[in-house]
Amino acid sequence: MKRLIIFFVGVFFIPLFANAQFWEIGGMIGGSNYAGDLSPTPIVFKETHPAIGAFVRANIKKSFSLKGNLYYGRVSGKDVNSDVEKRVNRNLSFRSNLLEVGLNGEYNILPFETGSRKNKSAPYVFAGLAIFKFDPRAYWDTNPDDDVDGEWVRLQPLGTEGQGTTQYNEREKYSLTQVSIPFGAGLKHNFAGNWNVGLEVGWRKTFTDYIDDVSMTYVEDYILKGQKSDLSALLSDRTQEVVPSFERSSRTSKEERGNDTNKDWYMFAGITISYTIMPHYCFRF
Repeated sequence: MKRLIIFFVGVFFIPLFANAQFWEIGGMIGGSNYAGDLSPTPIVFKETHPAIGAFVRANIKKSFSLKGNLYYGRVSGKDVNSDVEKRVNRNLSFRSNLLEVGLNGEYNILPFETGSRKNKSAPYVFAGLAIFKFDPRAYWDTNPDDDVDGEWVRLQPLGTEGQGTTQYNEREKYSLTQVSIPFGAGLKHNFAGNWNVGLEVGWRKTFTDYIDDVSMTYVEDYILKGQKSDLSALLSDRTQEVVPSFERSSRTSKEERGNDTNKDWYMFAGITISYTIMPHYCFRF
C-alpha cells in the first residue's frame, strides 16, 4: 500500500517539479509535539522537543509551490501531566524519536517571488503526504533506590497489549513505519537577495494509534508473563508503581488502557531559512 501511494504521488508531482520557475533549498529549526492517549490536552507545551529539518521547494507559480522535506524530532507523553486521577494512576509514559519524509503542496494566499519588490511576503497553507518512522520507548529502572540509572526500553517488541499471544492473535504487531497527512500554514518573506525566511506550523494526521504504544484494553498479567516476558507485563500495567496496594493480577481485558477510536497526531513547528537557486532556469525532461 505504501509503495502504491508513493508511485501515484511520483506520477502526479514529478511533472510539476519539472516545470518549476525557481527552486529553494533550506532548513528548519523548531519543535515537535504529539497528541494521543498520553496527552491530556491536544498540546502539552512542556512535552515539546527540539526538531530540525531540511527541504527543497519548487516554486511552480507565484501562487503555488511544492516542497519535499526531511524532518527529525522527538515526541513524548506522560500520564503525570494529567489532572485526572484515573489517568495519573494509569502511570504510563513514553518517548519516541520520529523521522519524516514528506511532500506538500503549498498555496500562497498572496503571490510570492524571490527578488520581487512587491511580492516579497506571502502567507500560505499546505497539505500533502508523508511517511514517518517512530519507535516508542518507556523508561524502566529495576531498582529506583540505587544510584544506577535505568534504561529506555523499546515497547513494540514487548507486545504490551497482547500482540503475539494466542489469546489476542487478532492484535497484530504494529508497524514502525506509517503514513501521515501533513497540513498547516506558514509565512515566508524574501529578506535579502536570494535569501528567504519563514515561520511554519503543521499538524500530521496519522492512521496509527501506537505512536505512544497505547491503544486498546489491558491484557491479563499472567498471559503477558507466560507468553511474552515479565518486563512486558510490568510496562503494560504500571499502576502498582503509584498505587502500591493495587494487584496487577486483578486486571481484566475489559478495562480500558487506551482509546483506539482516536488515532495519534504529531506536529512540527519552526523557523525556516532558504536560498533560491536557478531563479530563471526551468528544468525540462
